[in-house]
Amino acid sequence: MSSLTSRAARHQRIVDIISTCRVHTQDELRSMLAVEGFTVTQATLSRDLDALRATKIVDDHGLSVYAIPADGDPAATPELGIDDDVMARLQRVAADVVVGADGSANIAVVHTRPGAAHYLASALDRAGIHEVLGTIAGDDTVLVVSRDPAGGQDLAVRLEALVERRRTRVGS
Repeated sequence: MSSLTSRAARHQRIVDIISTCRVHTQDELRSMLAVEGFTVTQATLSRDLDALRATKIVDDHGLSVYAIPADGDPAATPELGIDDDVMARLQRVAADVVVGADGSANIAVVHTRPGAAHYLASALDRAGIHEVLGTIAGDDTVLVVSRDPAGGQDLAVRLEALVERRRTRVGS
C-alpha cells in the first residue's frame, strides 16, 4: 500500500472516528486508530488533524472534543440543495453545537456553544448550500448571509429544523 493510499485511508478513518465518537485527546485517537491497524506517531497524527482542519469544541457536557468540518459538494437534497451525506454531516455538526437561531432581512444569526462558531461556519461554507452567500464566525455566534434579500428568518428556521431533526433521530 503506498503512503498516499494509507494516508488517505487513515484520514478517512480519523474523520469517521471523530464523527461518531467523542474524542478528547490525541492519545485517545491514536489508541482508537491502533486498534484498527493504523500505527501513527503523535507528530503524524498532529499533522493529520491539521490537514483535516480538526478543531476542539466544547460539547454539551462541557468537555473539549475534536471536531472536523463537513466536506461540501453541492448536489441534490431539495431542502438545502445538498446531497444526503453532506446533509447528515451538517446535521451532526449542528446538533452538537447549535444553541439557537434567529433571522432578519437577509441575515440569520446562529448561536453556538462557546468556541464552536467557526466549526459550524466552516461546515456551512463547505456544504455548498446555494442560498447561503457566506458566513462570518465569532466565538459563539455565526452570521449567515442569505442570497435572498428577505431570506434570513427562513434560513434561521431551516437551520434550527436541521438541528431538531438530528436530535430527534438520535434521541438526544
